[in-house]
Amino acid sequence: WAKQTQLRHPERISEPAVIGAIIDLGLCLNLCERESILLLQKSYEQLKTTFDIAGYDITTQLKNKVPDKGGFNLIRPLDCTVIENLHKIVAKENISFDTVYGYFQEGEDAFIGSGIKEKSHIQICVRNTACIKGYFLPREIK
Repeated sequence: WAKQTQLRHPERISEPAVIGAIIDLGLCLNLCERESILLLQKSYEQLKTTFDIAGYDITTQLKNKVPDKGGFNLIRPLDCTVIENLHKIVAKENISFDTVYGYFQEGEDAFIGSGIKEKSHIQICVRNTACIKGYFLPREIK
């Protein structure tokens, strides 16, 4: 990933690198769990109502952009806005997610007929830096 990003943005990255982290997920918004998806759906409905009242179409204003070769969007402003709105909703109840965990399918099929994509990956967003317990340099894969 680091090397691919450097190839796309050589003016910003002169030497790509990767570090590993030891993370305690704490109170996690886990996007692989149904309960978290239900929370996101409520957040979306609240946002949609707000956009409708203002006379805007949320799907047009926050349209996902830049699909990859497999048709998956790499930049997802709607998803980001819905998640950020959920953080605001739960903050009103003095709740704060420490991390957000999600599985993302991207790229073309890994092989013919596959449901697995070439660039599928997990992302973890650490919102509470106290959850980072340590870091390390990973061993190089040869």
